[in-house]
Amino acid sequence: MNDPKISALWKWFQLHAEEFQIGEPDGILMTELHRLVQAIDRGLTWEIGPGAIEPRALVITPTLNRNLRSLAQAIIAAAPEMRGWEFYSLRPPKRWPFNLEFEANPGEQIRIDASTWKFLLVPEPDSTLQIFIEATDLPEIDDDTAYECAELILTAILGEAVYFDQIDSFAIASEWPTDAADYFQPLTILREAVNEHMRNFPPLPQFD
Repeated sequence: MNDPKISALWKWFQLHAEEFQIGEPDGILMTELHRLVQAIDRGLTWEIGPGAIEPRALVITPTLNRNLRSLAQAIIAAAPEMRGWEFYSLRPPKRWPFNLEFEANPGEQIRIDASTWKFLLVPEPDSTLQIFIEATDLPEIDDDTAYECAELILTAILGEAVYFDQIDSFAIASEWPTDAADYFQPLTILREAVNEHMRNFPPLPQFD
């Protein structure tokens, strides 16, 4: 894809990448990177963190919008080779993905500890999964915000690629019927449970 906005992003990043490797970059740099990414599509966002092999990684993500997945992949495919950097189009799993902080309202900081949550996996005929989440100690937030928080935690646990490809849907509640309680497991083993399902029931081939 020969897109001048994508070219402009990588040209700028090559000039300033070293500044993102040395501590916390200043706000001007982060604002400009955000502007260049959103100039390609306002549904995209980015994050920088440690790489799996190289010291740093840049993720340009569709932010759980499946319609932007191919665009994010095209942007990363256009990335130059740069020493010390890895580039991804989807967020990888986090090392400890169970803590979430966000601003529900201006000045109102909400902290969620999902390490006590539980889950139940329900396989679908196409080998994807439904996830039922029992969210204990959930703060007083509305249902939409609770859903968004759970989605962020699920993608932090599984990574966006597995979330896109393997998870059909999920539901969240503070408790489920008591007759289902014995089937729920700690959320801390969700990644292992999904990986085991993928080994035993690989995705069915897709035909046009």
